[in-house]
Amino acid sequence: MQRERRGKNVVHQLTVTLEDLYNGATRKLALQKNVICDKCEGRGGKKGAVECCPNCRGTGMQIRIHQIGPGMVQQIQSVCMECQGHGERISPKDRCKSCNGRKIVREKKILEVHIDKGMKDGQKITFHGEGDQEPGLEPGDIIVLDQKDHAVFTR
Repeated sequence: MQRERRGKNVVHQLTVTLEDLYNGATRKLALQKNVICDKCEGRGGKKGAVECCPNCRGTGMQIRIHQIGPGMVQQIQSVCMECQGHGERISPKDRCKSCNGRKIVREKKILEVHIDKGMKDGQKITFHGEGDQEPGLEPGDIIVLDQKDHAVFTR
């Protein structure tokens, strides 16, 4: 059983006042994140148009072996030039018009951040699964909080 890989967590700083931390508050955080394209469902093109790269056989890497002398061999591994390391090819006419074959699009999102009474500076508020999306990866989390300096009081 293979565990699904997870995307990176995204950290956003939301500057809140000492009063907000003491009394509690709700703030809105506007951000942009990558989401899987709805038009092509994360395929990058029409159904059946995405094919495995014949040069690297889907690995995204090419291995070249050079004989540099009698009994000496050099093996060089590099990114496949045909598919640019993606392991698949989509012909330009079959690419998704919405994401241009990238499988993801940028989307604006507004999160409501609830700051509980008595929270401390540096304490994290986590939004599970709200990070950037990528095909084949479970989205990471978004983590927020930062205290703005107060003119009179310190904590």
